[in-house]
Amino acid sequence: RQTLSLISDALSGAKLYFAGGCVRDMLLGEPSKDFDIEVYCISQANFEKAMESIGAIGVGKSFFVYRLANFDISLPRIESKIGAGHAAFETSVTDDMRTACMRRDFTINSMLLGVDSGELFDFYGGANDLQHRMLRATSKKSFAEDSLRVLRAMQFAARFRMRIEPNTANMCAQTDLSDISVSRILAEFEKMFSGKFLLFGVYYFFKLNIN
Repeated sequence: RQTLSLISDALSGAKLYFAGGCVRDMLLGEPSKDFDIEVYCISQANFEKAMESIGAIGVGKSFFVYRLANFDISLPRIESKIGAGHAAFETSVTDDMRTACMRRDFTINSMLLGVDSGELFDFYGGANDLQHRMLRATSKKSFAEDSLRVLRAMQFAARFRMRIEPNTANMCAQTDLSDISVSRILAEFEKMFSGKFLLFGVYYFFKLNIN
């Protein structure tokens, strides 16, 4: 609470939203270790000045991401694939919430929750998919640009007892995974094996042609 108040005070006048996995966890009633906050209605210069004033560390400055305690604070962005590998993206800032959410992997991770208002913004049906334990790609185009999302689908299935929507499963099965580093592969498998529903993950390991 203290860290969140510090962030909110530094960004006074901007609009702050919880984003991504922490919103998913809140709706599931699950605890979150880390929180993502997207900051709207502020210039890049003023955002960076605010982050420096509270001692936040730039962990992905080319992606407009800063870290403070267990909070990742970022500007909403658009990503475009420019090369091989998980990090080969060109980014630009956008204040359009729907567009910013479109870059995320699955609908269950594409929701925003107002930090002050508690209002949920769900442009792609994530809450409904979460209720039905369905993993669905938010955008076919953005999903195909990041091969790591195939492994994320597998580990989400194991952690949250999720079924993967058929079109999304087909995209995963047809994706080349050769550009993913060994360290990232190991990290996703570690998450899968820590899941409460490991059989779901093992099933999709084979179903998605992960080898």
